[in-house]
Amino acid sequence: MRYIINNNIKYHEDRSELISLHDHTEPLQLTATLNRLLSALVRNNNLVLSRETLLTQVWEAHGQVASGNNLNNTISILRKMFASLGEEEIIVTLPRQGFMFTAATLKTADSLAEKPTEPAPAPVAVAAVSPRRALKHLKAIGLAALFTLAAGSAAWAWQDVGYLPASTLDVGNIDNCSVRLITTFHKPAVSKVDLDHLRNMLKKRPQIQCNEPATLLYYDTQTLAPNGSGKTRTSYFYYCPLSEMADNKVQCESFYESWGL
Repeated sequence: MRYIINNNIKYHEDRSELISLHDHTEPLQLTATLNRLLSALVRNNNLVLSRETLLTQVWEAHGQVASGNNLNNTISILRKMFASLGEEEIIVTLPRQGFMFTAATLKTADSLAEKPTEPAPAPVAVAAVSPRRALKHLKAIGLAALFTLAAGSAAWAWQDVGYLPASTLDVGNIDNCSVRLITTFHKPAVSKVDLDHLRNMLKKRPQIQCNEPATLLYYDTQTLAPNGSGKTRTSYFYYCPLSEMADNKVQCESFYESWGL
């Protein structure tokens, strides 16, 4: 299914992509977990989804660890992605209730003169809350922006059943960390990959040590689309320490940066 959000963004659910309709920038690729979460929110636009519903539908039903931190961090990544595309507050938090997607206009591919090939899946179960009442409540208490670095998405989450696995390219090493570039439709030459940018991101995070074997899953729009508009650069990486993951002590941890150029 494809959705046009506020006449500004196309969400291609089948390809796990967010695409700007106004800038010739590289599509933002969603992990399987991000795609499931966004799908649930979009299909229930202007309805409140409880935390319990999202944890069950997005994590537990797919054999993943469900926790409040995982949910908060994944919501944070989605918010930053939408902010980089010009939608600052499209996902709102209702304290003690849950989350709500608040697109003013939402069109599906069907409404854009494309015939459906199969019936749309039924919306997930929700705790019905009046949007007007919910937003009034939000105004009274305010929204706290979530700027914490996102963590908790395991590497195998990229290959959940029902979604294509992430396409990656081996682009070298930083000390003992093996770097794999997350690619989409563009296949850049290894020599064009901006590893210096990744090194600078690592320097800002002294808690990450590449003196032990680890994998870095790296995504960078400037590397993937060097001839884009250049207005916004989005970069993130997943740090996956191999020994600790093998012992089931940790999952991959994600770090995100985005800014205008």
